[in-house]
Amino acid sequence: GPQSDLPDLCRGLRIQARGKAPGDRRGADGLQRLSRLPRGDDGRSAAGDHTRHGPRVHDPHATDAPNKEGDRGPRGAARCAGGDGADAYLLQRPTSALRRMPGLPAACQGFCGGRRARSPSRYLMTYTVREIYYTLQGEGARTGRPAVFLRFTGCNLWSGREQHRVDAVCSFCDTDFVGTGGPGGGKFESAEALAEAVAGAWPVSESHRERYVVCTGGEPLLQLDGALIDALHRAGFEVGVETNGTIVAPPGIDWLCVSPKGRAALEQTSGDELKLVYPQVEDEAQPARFESLEFSHFYLQPLDDEQRDANTRATIDYCLAHPHWKLSLQTHKILGID
Repeated sequence: GPQSDLPDLCRGLRIQARGKAPGDRRGADGLQRLSRLPRGDDGRSAAGDHTRHGPRVHDPHATDAPNKEGDRGPRGAARCAGGDGADAYLLQRPTSALRRMPGLPAACQGFCGGRRARSPSRYLMTYTVREIYYTLQGEGARTGRPAVFLRFTGCNLWSGREQHRVDAVCSFCDTDFVGTGGPGGGKFESAEALAEAVAGAWPVSESHRERYVVCTGGEPLLQLDGALIDALHRAGFEVGVETNGTIVAPPGIDWLCVSPKGRAALEQTSGDELKLVYPQVEDEAQPARFESLEFSHFYLQPLDDEQRDANTRATIDYCLAHPHWKLSLQTHKILGID
């Protein structure tokens, strides 16, 4: 599959750590490293205020110069087109300009931050969104809560295309996150424009006090940044995120749910909720590996495949034998809602 070419493209790339102890993932001011990129020490300049989730980091979309297409992306990263607007960035050695690397699917890319922006006016982010819709949260600790779902295009563990599923790190995904063809989907040229679209999906008659948005994907942290989090807060929303945990979360998130996938290395090791699809065959995805992490809630959710009934029984049995874990069901599928 196309993912297998990435190690050769990335061979030899290494970023020296700056003030980071070996093995320290929580609260470290380090570049975000994804499991599909070669393992190495990362470093990043610190900026911004400390909040509940994520280290003190700068906006990851800053750069000193646009590329020749007029796009702006992280300094020290190459922009890669994944098709249907699913663009991502590939870390490379620091340079004053971005080198375009077409043809690499978003599924095999990483997304890494760079140096602090000189001024907020010097960067621009285009958000690519699959869909925006109002529904009930279907799974996990906030099951049943009304929410606007903001689904971003693209993922770093699978391209979203069936021909790539067999080689994907996450091969059991049940979500369509390719393109912008869903309700409310499209490209948004600013955080304010996207926050306005999210606000437009919330019932007009309802109080702003209860507004809740779930940022999901795909992998939302490929695109979600501080500017958008701030814009959503200004629009009156509590901001929830559902992530695979391979990217350190930016500051300002109000509810963070991490769902580890397969052999993907977990970079975000704290949050409100850890929700693990069960069972998974990889040693890296066994429940016991996560019990010591700093989460308030631990959920097991039955894998929805051709063995769903057996998986559900196995999940129930595991929770009964290990009370640290609670059962999560995909109630939106049971109820027949999105």
